[in-house]
Amino acid sequence: REQVSAQKAKEASDAKEGGALDDENDNDKASTTGEDGKNDGGNADQEDEPAETTLGNLSSVDLALKEQITLAKKAYGAYHAAAILCKRDFTLWVRAADMALHISDLHHDAMSKSTEGNFEMQRAERRRWIIEARNDYQTADNLKAPGIDVPAKLASLLMELGLLSEALTLMTDLKNRVAVSGGRSEFDGSYKGWILYSNLMLRIGHECVKWNA
Repeated sequence: REQVSAQKAKEASDAKEGGALDDENDNDKASTTGEDGKNDGGNADQEDEPAETTLGNLSSVDLALKEQITLAKKAYGAYHAAAILCKRDFTLWVRAADMALHISDLHHDAMSKSTEGNFEMQRAERRRWIIEARNDYQTADNLKAPGIDVPAKLASLLMELGLLSEALTLMTDLKNRVAVSGGRSEFDGSYKGWILYSNLMLRIGHECVKWNA
């Protein structure tokens, strides 16, 4: 009986020591996990910093200018989507075209702040947005927008793209447009319209000289 009692006491003592060891191991694991969590958090913070630095080093264009281009593109998307939903509202097409023209101007500013590798990309983007503005102005003009502002802007963009014959056709029709009241047409009273028309004539004359040279 004494041997059996001693054996049971020894087993109980071993069980207590085993439980204590398990608790210590659990505590060690918990502390290790906490330290790993801190390390992971620290690594995450360290990984976020290069992302901001990379954002500023994507090109030589200023970050503020990038944000302006991003916001302008979002505004253009909103105007363009609204114009598509309300196809007969020429004012929405004009606003979309004005915003596209503004984006092209921003890319023109970006060209002066770009490296050689980024310069060509900015120039291509500028031309792409000029074409977008031309298309939207064309749609607004097809909807018979009143006045001469829309066709004049369209003619200016056609000249910018080198489409001089189309610009000449548009400006000639605009110049020959008769006033509704039978009096002086709006083009006749617009000095900006006449300046645009004269610049177009100069461009065409210059191209003719180059062709004959």
